[in-house]
Amino acid sequence: MRIEHLVILVEIVKQNSMKAASEQLFMTPQALSSAVKSLEEELNVQIFLRSNKGISVTEKGRVVIKFAESTVKKYHQMLSTFGDEESFDRFLDGNLTIYAAPVFYEFFLPTQIERYKSVFENVSVALIQRSVKGIAKFFDGQNINPSVIGAMVLPADAEGVIREYLPTDMNNIDYKVLSRNHYLACVSKESSLARQKTVSIKKLLEFPFVDYCAGDLGSSSTVGMLKQYKSQLNISVSVSSFSVWAKSIESNLGVGIMNAAFLEPEFALHELLDNVKLLTINEPLVSFNCLMYYKNPSDCVNAFLKQFKTYNPKKNDPAFII
Repeated sequence: MRIEHLVILVEIVKQNSMKAASEQLFMTPQALSSAVKSLEEELNVQIFLRSNKGISVTEKGRVVIKFAESTVKKYHQMLSTFGDEESFDRFLDGNLTIYAAPVFYEFFLPTQIERYKSVFENVSVALIQRSVKGIAKFFDGQNINPSVIGAMVLPADAEGVIREYLPTDMNNIDYKVLSRNHYLACVSKESSLARQKTVSIKKLLEFPFVDYCAGDLGSSSTVGMLKQYKSQLNISVSVSSFSVWAKSIESNLGVGIMNAAFLEPEFALHELLDNVKLLTINEPLVSFNCLMYYKNPSDCVNAFLKQFKTYNPKKNDPAFII
């Protein structure tokens, strides 16, 4: 049985004429009559009585048509729901948990979650702040959860992403690289470095360091990048709030490095940085913004991932290597 045959039945009853129904459905009368006959043979039921005066519906035909009308109605409802992706989105429900490094937690994800919820209003979203190393522990493979995403800033050196910031087993894990980060040095206007426009990492790390991190002291991806240049950093303060981080540097409790993306107008952080001097760093520091998730993710995770473009390295940009 084909849905087209049921549509034909409903239209014949609606028009009370096979000829009018064939015109409405852009079919020849012969093709329409053949479709009705095929359905009658399949059901072993005579649906219509034909005479010179037209057609009439048999008693059993009324039962068939009642089912046909109900089925065609549901068919059109299904088309309007699943045939239109935006309509389908309204019916997606479930849970989405995002473990996020501070930069994602404070700045990048709230807007994306707002956009996501405006479409997938039935999905429950939990945003939880963790250090990058802390996030990696949720992907250790012991408790595979297809509804979890890790939003991480992964530090890299010449050989690729630094291993200690990755899950111990990557076999069940997939990831989406969003962008490469660029960094500036941040010092107090009272610092002796404030008279400079550029600074080497070696010189910068002669001063105490203020780390922007969630979790254990010295566990941020920033520290991971800097340890290439100095194995033991003098970390004076470790905070998970950008405003507290900026205030600590302004008060000359130490120096820091900052993602250059924070200067974009959308973050509105200029007031927090008014009393902080920004310096160009002579050496390259490399990290990548990355979303990590288990293979075969849930529909809720897939829908969230679709909001983000994948990073395409520009000329001379380092590759993302795991």
